[in-house]
Amino acid sequence: MSKNVPGIAQRCYDVAVRQIKAFLDGGEPSNIERRR
Repeated sequence: MSKNVPGIAQRCYDVAVRQIKAFLDGGEPSNIERRR
């Protein structure tokens, strides 16, 4: 179980970074929803 925790945390961090980058690029949260 302890081995899976870092992987999950990395995935969440990756998604967060992508959303932040998309937010900075687009300037609006709606842009993130449109890309999905």
